[in-house]
Amino acid sequence: MTKLIIKLTLPLWLLLAACGGGGGGGGSKSNSLVIVKTNTGTCIGAIISSTSILIPAHCIVNAKTIDIYHANGSYGAKQITYYYPKSYKAENIPFIDHWCEAGHGTFDVNDIAIIKVDANYTNAIGAKPLALNISESINPGEHLTVIGLNNNLDYESEKVNFRGFIGQKYLALNNPIENNVLKRGGEPLISKNSIIGIQSCTSVFSFTGPYWWSTFTDIRHNGNYEFIKSLASDVAEKSNFDLAIETGIIENN
Repeated sequence: MTKLIIKLTLPLWLLLAACGGGGGGGGSKSNSLVIVKTNTGTCIGAIISSTSILIPAHCIVNAKTIDIYHANGSYGAKQITYYYPKSYKAENIPFIDHWCEAGHGTFDVNDIAIIKVDANYTNAIGAKPLALNISESINPGEHLTVIGLNNNLDYESEKVNFRGFIGQKYLALNNPIENNVLKRGGEPLISKNSIIGIQSCTSVFSFTGPYWWSTFTDIRHNGNYEFIKSLASDVAEKSNFDLAIETGIIENN
């Protein structure tokens, strides 16, 4: 794996909300997701353990600054460390206005990275890490849910239809994401309250049909699960809370 350390130009330190963090459930504010802003763009990160945030590699691999925003406080330190697989090739996924054009390169099955944060931060904001769904089989035509955040750090979601695997490597949807809020990249694809993939490309064009779709990095295959576990050994493989209660999103209906 490749390790990089980014030094923040503006130290944020730990700016907790006046109410003091502490997540709770039932509200629309996110406990499990963050907005990650860099000098190259903005993506969604999923908190998957007390010290780990899951995000596409293309969102941060060329970043010079990284700022992390959560509904209950921002994360700042003198430096932020992140890792991505050695096999990842940044040039394989062009980052063009948050969407990838198939004619400009091949997709990288390892478009995945882990940002490491201090456990004191996730505890202080009351974060509830999302689990990884590594065992459930999914079939074309099944209904799944994509979740993300708007600029107010409220949950947004969209019900989607699973198209299938592209070359047995990428999770694809029948149509691109319609909710413009869910086009930053990194949004988790959810089944049974757990992550099966993270959004890599919001819109992909193909002359062979179905012409437009969205692709997600498969967290379970291509060595991605092993990479995640090597950095986030405490990641859960079964959700310990109901995402619908946490977010107000009714999943898979």
